[in-house]
Amino acid sequence: MIPLGPVVARSRVKAVRPDVWSYLAEPARRAAWWPQLQLETGVGGGIAVRGGEDSGASAEGQPDGAPAVEGTVDVWVEGHALGFTWRESGSERGTAVLMTLRSQGGETGVTITETGFDALAAPADRAAAAQRDWQELLSGLAAAVDQHRAETIADGEGAEAAEGPVAEGPADTATREPAGDAPESGAQRDEDPGADTAGELEVAPEAVDGEVDDEDGSEVEIVEVDAEPQVGDRLEIDTGSVPVVETEDPQLPADSDSGAFRGVGAEWVAEDHDTVEVQRLQDPEAAEDPEAAKDPETSDASKASNEPDFDTLIRGA
Repeated sequence: MIPLGPVVARSRVKAVRPDVWSYLAEPARRAAWWPQLQLETGVGGGIAVRGGEDSGASAEGQPDGAPAVEGTVDVWVEGHALGFTWRESGSERGTAVLMTLRSQGGETGVTITETGFDALAAPADRAAAAQRDWQELLSGLAAAVDQHRAETIADGEGAEAAEGPVAEGPADTATREPAGDAPESGAQRDEDPGADTAGELEVAPEAVDGEVDDEDGSEVEIVEVDAEPQVGDRLEIDTGSVPVVETEDPQLPADSDSGAFRGVGAEWVAEDHDTVEVQRLQDPEAAEDPEAAKDPETSDASKASNEPDFDTLIRGA
């Protein structure tokens, strides 16, 4: 026996996915295309299809109003998928159904897949009947969505048509009111010639920079304000006279000699510019031997006598 594959039915509904999902989850909208279906939303909820014409069940011989098939929801993905297992009343075996919704632009693709016909009696006939039933149900779903959209558009156009004359009425009245008021305003001007003069605007003279308008007629001191300096201008600021303090010449100490310096870095210099005599410093050795200082040659000879005669030592003398 050749195994049967799953039964697959597809349709494309002209509505966005959330709207199509509402035709599965909401009983009022579900009744528009599958009125015999009873569904409890959520996993574990019950599902049943009552027998009768266009019930969508393949069972035969069931009285009207009696459940043709019963089952339990085992897949529930809000807005995307609905799955359940069901079986005919009095049958030990059933099938599994999965309905998926996929967005396709502004439309929705609906796919129904049913498996498990191999375990049923007359599997080929049952599969063919299920294929036909699912395709009819999907056609009814698309028709229900199209009808609802057409009714929504018609209701919107009817509301706009009903609101149109009401909106235009006040506009016409408003445009006619100025025409009726025009003669009255002209009559009022004829009765009251001074109305135009009273309504005229008085323009105050423009104020000129540097002028002060004194209503009392008293003299006002004119203050001249220089313009802001420009780039390149030289500003002259009058700061007034500045007193100059004359410093006195430094006085030399009374005990200082004219022309002498007291150490390096002296703070003052003699004014008479006297000549300064510089003396040579004496050699410390000369200070100890005054006679050597007077005769340098004698001193050198004495120093040489203290040193050994290297020539005599070399000759062995």
